[in-house]
Amino acid sequence: MDFDQENNSVDNHSHIWWHDAIYQKFYENSNITKFNLGRKLFNKRAITYFEIDEACVEAVVFDGKKGYYEVTIEFKPIAGILREKLIELIKDRMDNVLDIINGKFSKEFYDEMKDIGIDIFPGWANFTYRCTCKKSKKCDHVATVLHRIINEVTFNPILIFALRGISIENIYQIILDDEDFEMEDIELPEELTPEFYSVGSSPHDETAITPNEYYGTEINLSMLDDIKESYLKYSQVYHGKIRDEFYDIYKNITKYLKVNIKKF
Repeated sequence: MDFDQENNSVDNHSHIWWHDAIYQKFYENSNITKFNLGRKLFNKRAITYFEIDEACVEAVVFDGKKGYYEVTIEFKPIAGILREKLIELIKDRMDNVLDIINGKFSKEFYDEMKDIGIDIFPGWANFTYRCTCKKSKKCDHVATVLHRIINEVTFNPILIFALRGISIENIYQIILDDEDFEMEDIELPEELTPEFYSVGSSPHDETAITPNEYYGTEINLSMLDDIKESYLKYSQVYHGKIRDEFYDIYKNITKYLKVNIKKF
């Protein structure tokens, strides 16, 4: 059975084992009450802004009342000899790494990392955080953002590596053995760009409308003068589960995988 077909729901974790792994790491040593409140806020879509820039996460959380709180979480990278070991393992397991880029994280690959002393999943000891609420440590706003990170990692396990200092660009540099490789070098075909899927709204034109035929009764069109036109001029169609904040990652890797996957 195809992986995507078998796991078309976030609630089906039988093959998305990494969801439970990172959830457990964030749950450990947390303020359990605040952590559970964070889950409720996340489920209520309380995050009004969210961005992951490699190992730094920034977000704004609405408390459901009047307050908006800015949260910043900075993850500590895997460094030194452990980073060198991880790079060597990536070189030796390119097939597993390409699976991760495509949304499937092999448990066996994770076990190999554990065997050389690397736990890729970060816990509270592996990041620092700030929240403008300043009310308590490990507050519910930080917890809300952690739940959002869990959600994103569920669909994009490659983000786990980015949070620990191994970005998608680093991974391609390792795979290609090219330290100068940059993601910006990749140019997408037109059909893989958001602009290709832009849809213009129809112009507002009432000149051809006969009220009796159109509305079923006679209507004085002057009565409609105060009706506001839609502000929506363009909309974009995105592919499946890929959210707009990660669309740049998708754009950058799609063409490369399509062209070079046979090399490995």
